[in-house]
Amino acid sequence: MFNYLSLIFFAAGFVVPVKLHAQQFFSEKEIPALLAASRATHKMIFVDVYADWCGPCKEMDKTVFRDSTVLTFFKRGFYGKKLNKDSRYKDSLSRYLKTDNSGVPSFYFVDERGSVVLAGAGLKSADELIAMGHKALENRQLGISLHYWDSRYPYIKGNKDSLRLYMDRRKEAGFRNGRILQAYLKLFRPADYLRADLINTIIRNETELNGTGYRTISVAGNRHTATQLNKIPGIGYDMYKASLDIINDNAYRAYTTHDKVLLNKCMAENMRVMQNKGQAREVNAMILKKFKEGAK
Repeated sequence: MFNYLSLIFFAAGFVVPVKLHAQQFFSEKEIPALLAASRATHKMIFVDVYADWCGPCKEMDKTVFRDSTVLTFFKRGFYGKKLNKDSRYKDSLSRYLKTDNSGVPSFYFVDERGSVVLAGAGLKSADELIAMGHKALENRQLGISLHYWDSRYPYIKGNKDSLRLYMDRRKEAGFRNGRILQAYLKLFRPADYLRADLINTIIRNETELNGTGYRTISVAGNRHTATQLNKIPGIGYDMYKASLDIINDNAYRAYTTHDKVLLNKCMAENMRVMQNKGQAREVNAMILKKFKEGAK
């Protein structure tokens, strides 16, 4: 089994051949003014949500956001804006973006209508951030679709097909789908949760430790039953791996939001879910160490 924490906690430093000032890209203008400029030029807005106490944010400011390749690419196709997670903003879009629960740093690509066409979070390399930029440009039409589905959500909560399509669109844009998955699963009997189609939907969309989907796939007995029921040998492992991925994702959120309650929950879930308890203790020690370092 690979070390799941190695996927999220601080890859080795970046190689940055040339450095520039990030201030050359990030604007002092507020989001409404940038939206007006976006409508005039059709350039999207790249938003970096950060916090003064965020270690990964500081790392990106020193490296990635001073990389000439990154800045050249983003200046050509985007306006840049930094939002401090601990600051107050008057406009609704800034308030929404800074209160999203993805942790910090979080990144949002916003079109001229104010729709997010791509979202992401966590420490990124220069290549990864540029790849996100390319994906955002490819997602231009997705903003129109998401705007439609967002407005329709209150009216489709009872429609399985519509909710599944809505989750697919949001997944394309990098959004967390745990809340919508919860509404989707309520339309089925609990006995149906171990069907292969629903398991795949859970694996694709679950993000929350308290979600019905996570509670379903993280139980060893359910994984065994699903394997027997569906006659798919690898489905139990897929459920197990997805469970660890969800714990891992929430551990990163706990670190980047200073959420000790969530951190403790993640460590408890590692001990419950991981088959190798010795490795679970090692992973928890790494999580706790990183959390304490970030709190200094």
